[in-house]
Amino acid sequence: MLSYIKGILEDVDDKKIVIDANGIGFELLVYQSVLDQLPAIGQQIKLYVYLQILEDDRKLFGFPTKDEKELFEKLISVSGVGPKGACSILNQLGPDGVISAILTENDKAIAKSVGIGPKTAKKVVIELKDKVHGAITELPDNEEVLSDDSVISDVVAALCNLGYSNQESLKAVKRVKGAESMDLETLFSAALKQMI
Repeated sequence: MLSYIKGILEDVDDKKIVIDANGIGFELLVYQSVLDQLPAIGQQIKLYVYLQILEDDRKLFGFPTKDEKELFEKLISVSGVGPKGACSILNQLGPDGVISAILTENDKAIAKSVGIGPKTAKKVVIELKDKVHGAITELPDNEEVLSDDSVISDVVAALCNLGYSNQESLKAVKRVKGAESMDLETLFSAALKQMI
């Protein structure tokens, strides 16, 4: 079974890349946050891989870390979450954000992922809560900040879009006093100041 592929990055497309490993070109499907971390074409790259085998098709999915691959595998173990859905969740929240959302039962944040409905998001939380415990070393002390507040979730997502990690964004929002009662623009501005 394939664990990882190490080679030269040959090509980058919308949602897939090609890695040349000893003269064999491997096509890997990746999501946006992986694309954002890629080295320049012609540089060496190592990605952990998951091989999906269907009756008439085989696909390789690439991940920057072993932990991220294992989280992907946990997500696709949930009924109703396929590889595309799992990639969508990881792309929306990042690995730490997915684990935080599961542990704090924030199914609304998971449901914001493309192709994931509210019922499936709830199933992700219910089925994986015990399986991801301890997967990250640090959770925000003030867990209610992550609960069901869509404004807070939107601010975290906006900060992530600026290039901050999900964990950094969560910490910044947590440091804002009265975050729960702020509107989106006020909270975004206050959280952004925490980054400086």
